[in-house]
Amino acid sequence: MKKVIILGDSLSLPRPMNFYKFNPFQDLTLGVEFNETYPFLLQMYLKDYYVINRAVRASTIKQIYMRDRSDHIFLTKPDVVILHVGIVDLWPRVELGGRSYLNEGEFSCYYIKLLKEIGIFPETKIICIGIVSTSEAMNDKYPGVQANINKFNNILKNICALNAQAVFIDASQIIPIELVNKYLMKDAHHLNPEGNDIIAKNIIEVIEGNDKINYHQFSDLQNEYIHLNIGTSPFNQVDFFNLDSILLNEKVIIYGAGELGKKIYSRLANKKVYIKAFIDNKIQGILYGIPITKLEECEKCELVDIDKIIIASFTFKDEMLSELDKLGISDDKIVTYVSDEKEVSIKKLYEMIEV
Repeated sequence: MKKVIILGDSLSLPRPMNFYKFNPFQDLTLGVEFNETYPFLLQMYLKDYYVINRAVRASTIKQIYMRDRSDHIFLTKPDVVILHVGIVDLWPRVELGGRSYLNEGEFSCYYIKLLKEIGIFPETKIICIGIVSTSEAMNDKYPGVQANINKFNNILKNICALNAQAVFIDASQIIPIELVNKYLMKDAHHLNPEGNDIIAKNIIEVIEGNDKINYHQFSDLQNEYIHLNIGTSPFNQVDFFNLDSILLNEKVIIYGAGELGKKIYSRLANKKVYIKAFIDNKIQGILYGIPITKLEECEKCELVDIDKIIIASFTFKDEMLSELDKLGISDDKIVTYVSDEKEVSIKKLYEMIEV
């Protein structure tokens, strides 16, 4: 029997009429009963599949990546993974001064990383459910939240367009603002029984390979750009350096002997690139059997004979570049992180993140 696993937040779970006033001894009828949820409906229809719902209320993509990928993906080896996440990530939080749990850059990084890691099972189909639109009243209460929903949905579309295993179900088109009252509960967020039913039907269409919906056709999409603070990326910062441009026989100096410099060294050592020296004006000594030299003593490093100098810093990059410029080091020898702009494209981010 094939396996379907659902990872997400509370949108696939049973739900009382009023979650915060719910009394299990008095409220015997729920707003969405267990047998009205779309995971239950999938199990009733998909006779050849075992549907496993591992959604947890209030989950973000970061929590799913950190908590669920080992037990529920790597060990379970599902044939279909359904990811239904996003609204918890982007919703403005009073306790955070109006900020969301994850910004668009963090959300994108964790989502890409998870999809790429699911790729160890190349036959597994990934169904990514988008974020439903909210009501006009909710958007008035939280100004800009609908625009944020649209932004995160565009991120999901672009990520799925880059992953051959992924299919995107655009829930904001299935349940647009004008149909919120028909398919969502009074909180304008959670699916009501009718909303669960329509999501289940769309998932079934994808699993059965019905070509008429064409959810994965994104030829009309523009390459989405997102704000990304590379210096606080949730993943290995080395991923943002184009180290593949450094060849096996090239001589390299790493400018910066701190944590980032160590990570870059480890990545290059695995590729058997020759690291001739570290440069650091604050740290002295020997690192991995390689001398650490101050910049003013760089004659000892024979910079002219070096093929590549890697700027191993986000914070002091500009100062380091200025110092190298004074020494007449040409730009074609300098390797820094891929983008120092305030925005990076989803496509570039997808290419940079490694697993």
